[in-house]
Amino acid sequence: MQFFPDPTFGWVYLGTLLALLAAASVSDLRYMKIPKQVTLTALALGIIFNVSRVAWLAAGEHRTWPIQTANPWLGGFVGLLFALTGLLLGFVIYTAIWILGACGGGDVKLFTAIGAWVGPITLIYVLMVTVVTLIVYVIGRTALAPLRGDTKALRTRKPTTKSPAHRPLMTHALTMSVATVLVLGWTLRHEMHLFNDGPVETQTNSRI
Repeated sequence: MQFFPDPTFGWVYLGTLLALLAAASVSDLRYMKIPKQVTLTALALGIIFNVSRVAWLAAGEHRTWPIQTANPWLGGFVGLLFALTGLLLGFVIYTAIWILGACGGGDVKLFTAIGAWVGPITLIYVLMVTVVTLIVYVIGRTALAPLRGDTKALRTRKPTTKSPAHRPLMTHALTMSVATVLVLGWTLRHEMHLFNDGPVETQTNSRI
């Protein structure tokens, strides 16, 4: 099933998402804080992009998930449904993690925003890869800590007024971002011609 109605639209979609994830990651690594301007902008753009994307797909008579329609107005509603179910799932999952004290409020907002971009099905894969990436990140920082003379390997920097003391000692934005890039790179590899391994028409996809 085709995800993007047009290759140019696809690259704009992916480039915008990558820029937002990069901004969130840099801020989280430097200050252990993800600005609301980044997360709320990402959330709004995720909804707008998906409404436009699925409306365009419907107008071109491509299959749309979960309702099959050739009406662009109904397609826009399907895109909205896609984004809302993704953001709701992201919010529920990371709120539970936040309650356990393993992440901060900015991480909840960022994962919610990612859900609005990728939808509920792909978000599950992003979550699984995030967990693996986070484990690798923590092990790597811990292993390299003696070489840097850092006895607090999981802390990016000391708490400041911008990063309160109760903030969790590990950052999530970078691992979420890496996971999102890996998952989208893999699932969209045929459609976006990331690998030269066969025509798009022979591939099947259920993400939309």
